[in-house]
Amino acid sequence: MAPTSTGLLLLTPYNIPTMPPTIIVTLSCETASFEKLTSPSQSIVLSFLFKGAIAYIGAMSLEYTSGLELSTAHPELVISMILNGESLGEIVRVLNNIHIRERNKEAPEYAAYTVLFGDPELHLILPQLKDKYIVNREDNTIKISFINVSSLAYGRIIINTSFEKIKGFDLREPNTNIWWYAEEIQKDKTQIFFFITRPFSSVIGDYKSGDTVKMKIMFERNIELIIVILIIIVIIVTILLLKKRSRIK
Repeated sequence: MAPTSTGLLLLTPYNIPTMPPTIIVTLSCETASFEKLTSPSQSIVLSFLFKGAIAYIGAMSLEYTSGLELSTAHPELVISMILNGESLGEIVRVLNNIHIRERNKEAPEYAAYTVLFGDPELHLILPQLKDKYIVNREDNTIKISFINVSSLAYGRIIINTSFEKIKGFDLREPNTNIWWYAEEIQKDKTQIFFFITRPFSSVIGDYKSGDTVKMKIMFERNIELIIVILIIIVIIVTILLLKKRSRIK
């Protein structure tokens, strides 16, 4: 592992120190890929686990980044979910669903490249953290109100429609990026997971107390309904033309 793609290696499978029970989260490419290894001793994943780590989250594929906020590993989301007591299995599931939606031209089994080595039920039990934001929903509009400084906000909402009808979000906030995915939890009931963050917090800064972000859920147009409406319009126009023609005669 190195701080840049061309920098000196800081960590290798051969210099991992012994550590207390630790959760390892990486941004590096292909650390969880075993295809090119000729020996287990070459795996940095196994080295961390042998040296005391209780869990490791890494990628079987390439990661891309233009800074932490634009990294495909979404480290800020992972850390926030860990600190909120979410299980490691759920965190990796969320990441992979985001990857599957973002890389929708690939087969899901290839797009879901983040893997967990460890117990998926593992989660941290921490003192209650101060709320950094509040998520409110009114009809199809979501409002996020920040009450403390935060680098991101995430949440889950349930709507009574099938997930195929959800198109995305109308987000008219100049300095905010959004990632999301939808999954059907039962017939005509869908859960949407979303998270937002600044594109470059080092330049723009984090969300501050008093900041608000509004976004609206967009839906696919009902093609069948549009066709019915067009047919009705054609019928009405035809009737009017026939009546007009009969009067002329």
